Amino acid sequence: METQMPLLTVALMVVGTSALAADGGGVSHEITITYEKFAGGYVPGAVVRPRGETLVKDIPNAESIMEMDLRLGLGAFSVGFRPFMLDAPGHTGPAVIGSAYELLITPVRCQETQETAFDAPWRRPCLALGFAHRSEHNADDGTYGSTYVNSLALRLRLLTGGHGRSFLWLFGQYAPDSLESPFALTRSTEITAGELEKRVWSVGGFWAAAIGDSGSFTGNAELRAGDHGPAAVGALLRYRHFFVLKLADESSDSALSSLGAMRLFIGAELGADLNLRKTDRLGLYSIRFGLVAGLPIGG
Repeated sequence: METQMPLLTVALMVVGTSALAADGGGVSHEITITYEKFAGGYVPGAVVRPRGETLVKDIPNAESIMEMDLRLGLGAFSVGFRPFMLDAPGHTGPAVIGSAYELLITPVRCQETQETAFDAPWRRPCLALGFAHRSEHNADDGTYGSTYVNSLALRLRLLTGGHGRSFLWLFGQYAPDSLESPFALTRSTEITAGELEKRVWSVGGFWAAAIGDSGSFTGNAELRAGDHGPAAVGALLRYRHFFVLKLADESSDSALSSLGAMRLFIGAELGADLNLRKTDRLGLYSIRFGLVAGLPIGG
């Protein structure tokens, strides 16, 4: 399953759904381009395949990440696709190149209202299920290999408000096919690759809270498990402030005036990971802080 077939499948779905959108087929679409500069803490600048006897230590601290989040919806079906690049010292180009996608179906139409409301599963259920994939590749000599995980995904929404700007979802993933570790790498990691185990399942939640018309807090928390049970927990908190940049005055004859205005956001992110086992060789935890900026298109 580590072939190009999953990527080909999602590419065909993206192209087909985009064509329907162009024809007015009732398709929703949104693209968000995000750049994050890590300002403190530790983010590993390489990925490690959990296989073999290679000694994993002294992985450099990453400097930044750039990603594009593409989301398409067609009735009960939705596609999410996220390619990304991670930069680290000593590389003229990206240190890690990766992509993630998910194919989900929502069997019951989820309601969205302005007023905050609970989605009681027995009264007004809102759930999604499908398939998720992520793969990451080191852009070097291949010392640590590449990683991937294929998962069956389930999501359940518990709360919504502000026409979808505020929400709370629970999620679970089971990975029958994986070469990705559930553990977090830290500054003090010194372990053989084969001891990192394979990711088997994860559970957690993600949420958003709108602040006025221009601000938004988002966050997520996740418990990850490997071959021998729960392995690590991770959490992330991000604030984004949106604003509109006018490209030209409405009365201007400039070519930019036809483009109107551009919507941007800036913000900050705080993340942490805590290993639950093998902390003598992996390290106990890692924390990171970053500054983010982005360009949302569509929606």
